[in-house]
Amino acid sequence: MPDRELDNFPRQTLQQLLQTYGSTLCESPRRVRGLLLDLCGIYKREINLLLLALQENVAADLQGLSANIPRQLLSGYLVRRLQDNYAVTAEAARWAVESWAYALGVSLPENPLPPGDILYSEPLRILEGHTDSVTSIAFGPDRYLLASAGADDVIHLWDVVRGVLVLTLGWLDEGISSVAFNLDGDILASGRGYVVDLWDVRYGRHLRTLVGHTGTVRSVAFSTERRILVSGAYDKTIRLWDIYRGTPLRVFEGHAGAVEAVALHPEQHYIASGSWDRTVRIWDTRQTYDRQNIARVLEGHTNLVNSVAFSPDGHYLASGSSDETVRIWDVQTGQTVHILNAHTDSVWCVAFNAGGNLLASGGQDNTVCIWDVVRGTLLATLAEHTLYVTSVAFSPDDALLASASYDGTTRLWWLH
Repeated sequence: MPDRELDNFPRQTLQQLLQTYGSTLCESPRRVRGLLLDLCGIYKREINLLLLALQENVAADLQGLSANIPRQLLSGYLVRRLQDNYAVTAEAARWAVESWAYALGVSLPENPLPPGDILYSEPLRILEGHTDSVTSIAFGPDRYLLASAGADDVIHLWDVVRGVLVLTLGWLDEGISSVAFNLDGDILASGRGYVVDLWDVRYGRHLRTLVGHTGTVRSVAFSTERRILVSGAYDKTIRLWDIYRGTPLRVFEGHAGAVEAVALHPEQHYIASGSWDRTVRIWDTRQTYDRQNIARVLEGHTNLVNSVAFSPDGHYLASGSSDETVRIWDVQTGQTVHILNAHTDSVWCVAFNAGGNLLASGGQDNTVCIWDVVRGTLLATLAEHTLYVTSVAFSPDDALLASASYDGTTRLWWLH
């Protein structure tokens, strides 16, 4: 039998209580509980939800954070926190957040997230904590957790809404070149020196080190199957790993120069790699290769290929190059769909948004460009970094874009 619809009478009662006693009432959960039980005690489910939200500091955050971050972001953030920490349904969590907002007089949008067609961006905040260049960033499946890796040998995990550092991993002896979350968000991979490290995000501990490359590891990426990881390195190889066994499943060879970037196709059949040999290569993981055999070579860039990314639907592949261009390729035909020209120096990073309609690129001209993938047109240029942009990443809900830089900061942009 389905649960009855949540009633708004306790919400209205809470508003009256706050008007009578003031917002300091929020500091006394026991008193709130007693007053609500006295005035609307038959609504026990609603009262329990309101008290859970109070225990989770929803009231305090609505009052303290609402002036500093977009309301769309705040609403979704608080709802998700209630879901994660108390295992309540999205509907119940949303009702509780909206009830406290109503009672406190904080207006929230009906839709907690921005629309999918994003044409404008504005800076939200700057994350500072690294003591050297930020080399790579990645959002976890939870849109509010961001990992940043640095040349200072550490990985920081950030709560991007609060702008606070949650956890630091590392203090290793070499700068970290790249980071990637697995699909569940509980394992983080990072490249440093000739190895790949695996981390348990939940407990902040090192799991294992994957050894096999004979050159600096420059890029790591997880597949949608949680145990498979791919890495590319300056030894000109790409390695496909079983992270639980800690052994390479395949080694792909064929590039004539260092491998700077790798990406896995959403359906896992293809690996894309970008190299100093100025090519992008697509490897079919289902085939058996001789040393020099590859699925497809994509030629067109006239300088080093520094980054590659598949679109979420797998139809397109983007590549950024030191020739100052971004190319969008048709994965099936290998043909160039768009050549994007706006950067005035090497392009170091590219990333698609979850909707697949936007592409972000960053580079040595200190800027981030946002592109319309279908039209191949420039939508916005973000020019607040003071040094090279090394990495870009969209949050899973497309509400945020993060950009990392040699200037030691990660900047968060609200997209709407």
